[in-house]
Amino acid sequence: MKIHFAGLEQIESSVILNKVSGINYALFTVFPFICKQFKIGSSRKNGKEVTKYLTDNFNHTIMDSGLFTLMFGAHAGKRDRDFVTAWQHAIINFVRETKYTGTVVEVDCQKILGVDSAWEFRKKLRKELPNNQQMNVFHIEDGKEGLIKMAKWSKYIALSIPEFRALGWKNIPLKVTQLCNIIKNENPDIKIHLLGCTQKNILEKTKFCYSSDSTSWMQVNRWGSQIVFNNGKYEKVKRKTVVEQSKILKNKIRKVLTEEKIKVPANLEGWANTAMSGIYLKQMYSKYAGSQE
Repeated sequence: MKIHFAGLEQIESSVILNKVSGINYALFTVFPFICKQFKIGSSRKNGKEVTKYLTDNFNHTIMDSGLFTLMFGAHAGKRDRDFVTAWQHAIINFVRETKYTGTVVEVDCQKILGVDSAWEFRKKLRKELPNNQQMNVFHIEDGKEGLIKMAKWSKYIALSIPEFRALGWKNIPLKVTQLCNIIKNENPDIKIHLLGCTQKNILEKTKFCYSSDSTSWMQVNRWGSQIVFNNGKYEKVKRKTVVEQSKILKNKIRKVLTEEKIKVPANLEGWANTAMSGIYLKQMYSKYAGSQE
């Protein structure tokens, strides 16, 4: 299973994790690159630069639709069919304009528009972007029959682990494995993605899945700690330990940013921590999810 480092909307973090930490799998959200059209949130203008770097340098890249943020996240609000239609249209235009060739996550709108509408949107997306692999997302509203239908139709399906936690499911590793087996029984060649999951006891049971994603690389700068694999065991270390170890990476960071013609910031501590975190996490993921090359 390949763990995709999520949150790679910045060219700096993409370059540093790729060139310094050796990360090969990426996930970013289209949200900051199209939100200005809807007068929502803070926008970025370098979508073409970011997508080109990701698709040229990472083994696989996933583009999230950003719809969750609009429904339940930082920019939650009432979203009707007209809004979702316009948002998907903006996604399609972004892919065409940037010539993005990676995987595109559908606008999984089951929770606000219903299962039938979600099917209409995913069929439209496949028709409009025939050259991009589409990731279809299962939600509890789909039910078992909906999961089977999706498994038969899709080539790449995602299960939302945070959703299962929010529902209060017990023994999630077992239930996720059961869902994956249902999918694989219907379509042995399908790819399965576990959204927002690097939980060790889930990944160990589902190594046959294709991918998952996580923003754990941000943890050291956000929360001041980092899980590392050391002397055969996992342990949490404080930020100051990572800071001390990451000093050796600063010269390499300056070099790769300069080579990519990116302005080198005066203070590299945060980026050095990011790079060291990526190195630790890749080692850990390789241990219990398989090769990350």
